[in-house]
Amino acid sequence: MLKAMKPKEKRSSYAKYIRLAGKCFSKYIILQPFYKQKLKRQLEKVGEKEKTPQEHIAEIWVTGSIWALLGVMFWISTYYMVSMGCFLVGLAATVNKAREIEHKISEINASIELELPQFIRSFGQALNSEQDIIKILEKYRQICGKAFRYDLDILITELKTGNYEEALYRFDQRLNIPVVTSLVAGLVGTSKGIDHKTFFYILERDIKLLANSNLQKMLDKRPQKIKLASVIVVISFITIFTYPLIINILDGLKIFK
Repeated sequence: MLKAMKPKEKRSSYAKYIRLAGKCFSKYIILQPFYKQKLKRQLEKVGEKEKTPQEHIAEIWVTGSIWALLGVMFWISTYYMVSMGCFLVGLAATVNKAREIEHKISEINASIELELPQFIRSFGQALNSEQDIIKILEKYRQICGKAFRYDLDILITELKTGNYEEALYRFDQRLNIPVVTSLVAGLVGTSKGIDHKTFFYILERDIKLLANSNLQKMLDKRPQKIKLASVIVVISFITIFTYPLIINILDGLKIFK
């Protein structure tokens, strides 16, 4: 799951050419500042810091254009079935490329959600002996998972350089997980004099619910994977057996022309 966090060291030739073409055409891509900044943060989160938002969008267009061009060439050459196949593959490849970052972030967020119970417990226990939140976070960073490290690094940096409450609220917005919202509200409250022991005692119940929910999600995913694999196998068999029949029918229809 965490492999999605950083780009593969060895890319396929196809991916390298797409990347190169994306760099060439990126100068023609114009993005709105808000969307550009949002996409930049997403690329950084999945480990694609060297890629610009314009390059990512250009890669999506290049992917679709290559398959569309192949489809047109085969259509002109009267290979209509192959041409339709190229168009369908191109559509699937373009959609997959467009949603690539979203899928990677979903995997990273799922990993973070699994780690949150441990993080909150460790944080609550550390507050009993240490009141400096930055030191607590820096110690936890040494043992945290790779998925959580990116958001934790940003939080630590913003706590050191900016406003305490604003840094916590931005951390909450980035993760967008209910239990983190409760944690941030509690940390802001403890900074204003609320007893943190009572707060973390109450939060412990939410942690248990989150841990049980994460376990249930993992169990629910297994039947779906099996079901998806079965559907793919069935579709493959149907395609294998029906393709020759369709070709024979088309050949037979040529007699009447």
